[in-house]
Amino acid sequence: MTSDLERWLGEVRIPPRDETRRIMAQCIIGLATLHSLGIIHADMKPANVFLDERLNVKIGDFGLSRFSVEPRPLRANVGYGIVRVGTELPGGLLGVGGHFDGDAGRRR
Repeated sequence: MTSDLERWLGEVRIPPRDETRRIMAQCIIGLATLHSLGIIHADMKPANVFLDERLNVKIGDFGLSRFSVEPRPLRANVGYGIVRVGTELPGGLLGVGGHFDGDAGRRR
């Protein structure tokens, strides 16, 4: 990753509309995908949105993330194609239930 959204916004000041829309769409797709898996990020902010050199988004810092009671299927058309994600958490993703301390790599 070359930067995060917070740093990029500080450098660009007034970001171009097309880039803003693209970054926001990727954030929305990422969060919708997490929610469909039953994962609540709980600390979404510009410093936790990482950007590569082409301004592609990766959501990071899952230290405060939690699992919701029930994962929900995702099927959304958000302008970048249809996204389909299964409803079950893979066995080795993060574990099941409770709170996952992503920064320390352990469940609480």
